[in-house]
Amino acid sequence: MEDTQTGVVKRKSGEKKPKAKVIRGKRPAAKPAKRPPMVHETGRSMPQVALAWLRQRSVPVIPILGARKLSQLQDNLASLELTLSAGHVKSLDEAGAIELGFPHYLYNKEMTRGLAYGGMRDRLLV
Repeated sequence: MEDTQTGVVKRKSGEKKPKAKVIRGKRPAAKPAKRPPMVHETGRSMPQVALAWLRQRSVPVIPILGARKLSQLQDNLASLELTLSAGHVKSLDEAGAIELGFPHYLYNKEMTRGLAYGGMRDRLLV
């Protein structure tokens, strides 16, 4: 239960805990996940599509299954029978892309690379 005047959360035991402050960065808040169109096109569940996407990516990924029920495990294992098209993989890659932000964008600037490598970057990196 929260006291609206003091912002203090009262626990059942009677002790008071200050309300946590939420600090938001400059990045936009994450949007709720939408069902990708390939879920409807393939007729498979979202976990099956997600696991098939991880398996088919160019970067090697070994997903860890977090099933608590037998039905969830069977659903996850059914993803081994699913092969996504190149278009599906591309659209999922684009949807899952992460904006790296600072300091990544700073290091990608030509001026920063010139300073870091003394103008020799092209000769050093092959």
